[in-house]
Amino acid sequence: MLADYDEIPQEARPMVLSAMATVATQSGARDCLPVTRRLIEAAGQHLFELPPDAISWDPITPDNLAAALSEEDQRAFALELMCLIPLADKQEDAGEISTLDAFTEAAGVKPIAVKDLDRLGDEKYKRLIFDMGRRLTSAAMGTDSRSELLRQTMRELRLKVHENKPLAHKYLELEGYPDGTLGHTFFHFYRDRGFLFPGEMHSLGEVVTRHDTLHILSGCNTDGTGEINVAGVEAGMIKGGTSSEFLVQALQFFQTGIGFGSPVSGGYAVKSDELDPETLMLKIRTGMDMTANIFEPRWDWWAAVNQPVEQLRQELGIVGVEEVIIPTPVSPATSLDDTD
Repeated sequence: MLADYDEIPQEARPMVLSAMATVATQSGARDCLPVTRRLIEAAGQHLFELPPDAISWDPITPDNLAAALSEEDQRAFALELMCLIPLADKQEDAGEISTLDAFTEAAGVKPIAVKDLDRLGDEKYKRLIFDMGRRLTSAAMGTDSRSELLRQTMRELRLKVHENKPLAHKYLELEGYPDGTLGHTFFHFYRDRGFLFPGEMHSLGEVVTRHDTLHILSGCNTDGTGEINVAGVEAGMIKGGTSSEFLVQALQFFQTGIGFGSPVSGGYAVKSDELDPETLMLKIRTGMDMTANIFEPRWDWWAAVNQPVEQLRQELGIVGVEEVIIPTPVSPATSLDDTD
């Protein structure tokens, strides 16, 4: 996200929540649905540390919110939270989008997540998924260099027809690492779920290694709810507008049930109603409180695999997660037999 929760002035925090409610009710034209009410209350509790009675459900004007937030990043942060409303309640209708657009115009800033939501409303699906995939791949690989991104992408694409035995061997060796280390846990996380290791033919390659590591460290499973939650951690952990797109995409797949053509290899089984509002906001807070972005190249993944998971969580500032090896989900988010 473009700001942290603690950058929002204390006096403006209830107004941000009221702005979320204004989108949810289309400026008071309808009642707030239960799922969006829970989301707004959870944002107040976990991001702003406010009690439920601190939230005013009366609509506010875009100009009032813009006046309360003096910095551009603060306004962008508020808009990113407001973007979650149409996805959470699965309405995504013209009234919600136009209300959000009015706040965007008054704020004088338009985060990428708002642009993507507008295009989703305009049904520009193909362009949206192309742009989103390009930006998210760059973030997941920890590079903003186009040439390096192209080289890494080509290496991943080769795995569709050729295996990389040396790379696969490195990952398979993780089985021999001591119990409780990230390496040993990562191996069993993959093996238990039937995931293909980077280097194996038809695998997703190393583009998802750090994403799956974040699943382990943050305690988010690989069902639809877990994918939304880990996207929340990513949205909080990664600074900048791109981070919120992870969350927008996850909500599209697992809350609204919107897919974009054929799933990726080992791809997502599109679902709906997988959102747990309270846990999502807690995980966004988890990501914001982390001491490092593990998607950045300077965070050495191959050095981290030797360390105990519990130690890594402590170093990264991740609290409240006790399990080292997460049990496989009853209903996984991916189709394990999809290798097209």
